[in-house]
Amino acid sequence: MTGMTKNILVTGADGFLGKKLVSQLKTGGHNVIGLSIEDFDICSPEIKRIGPLDHVFHLAGLTFVPRSWEIPGEYYRVNTLGTENVLELCKEQDCSLTFTSTYMYGHPEYIPIDEKHPVGVISPYHHSKYLAEQLCEFFNKNFGVDITVFRPFNIYGEGQAESFLIPKIIDQLLDDNKKEITLMSLSSKRDYVFIDDVIDALVISLDKTKGYEIFNLASGESKNVQEILDILMSVSGIKKEVISEEIDRKNEITNICGSSEKAKTFLGWTPKTELTEGLSRTIGIVL
Repeated sequence: MTGMTKNILVTGADGFLGKKLVSQLKTGGHNVIGLSIEDFDICSPEIKRIGPLDHVFHLAGLTFVPRSWEIPGEYYRVNTLGTENVLELCKEQDCSLTFTSTYMYGHPEYIPIDEKHPVGVISPYHHSKYLAEQLCEFFNKNFGVDITVFRPFNIYGEGQAESFLIPKIIDQLLDDNKKEITLMSLSSKRDYVFIDDVIDALVISLDKTKGYEIFNLASGESKNVQEILDILMSVSGIKKEVISEEIDRKNEITNICGSSEKAKTFLGWTPKTELTEGLSRTIGIVL
């Protein structure tokens, strides 16, 4: 953490990442303004009244991929136009920006996936984020806004919304009224990165943001749903029958594994939390 106090805006401050980031920044002695996506329209011109600012962490956005097929316009409004509004603020305030994007590579052409892998947007959600990245690059090149873009793979940890896989498993595992765990599919493999490691990367970017750079945040390993189940049952000591409905989402990807070598080289960041430890902490068990 930097020794110099900074004035920082965090959008999406009430979200999964935002709550932890705000706490970490305040612990580091910074002056933090937090905007909730529930209470503040990220597209509002009122955002330009905030300041003076040294840095913005733009975390606010709509994230549930299946919902983006139902209301794509709202995803483009919040995720794309909202980012443009934040970029205007950064330009006027002459402050730097850290933008949390998402996995952006579609069906992998090779593994592990690095930042040079071709982009392959697979939903309105991913497209809205990709357009936001392009806006970031444009504002850097034409207005000199210094920007770090993070592309986190599958973030997990305590406090994640129940619509995501790991909390969905944990809720069913710990519910005494449920004798079995029902999931859509067990075969898809994902690269899981623990929330605390992502927060570490965000905090590092506070002092390292210069120019325009994109970084993957990934563990470098892929695990399928069955492996996640096995770990959670092992650490909790609870065994339940698992029912797989064998349902694949639209444009489902079978295997994702990322490379974070660029983040290691440029930022000195590597994930510290092994999956069993991270899942134990997520379920509330200290190993």
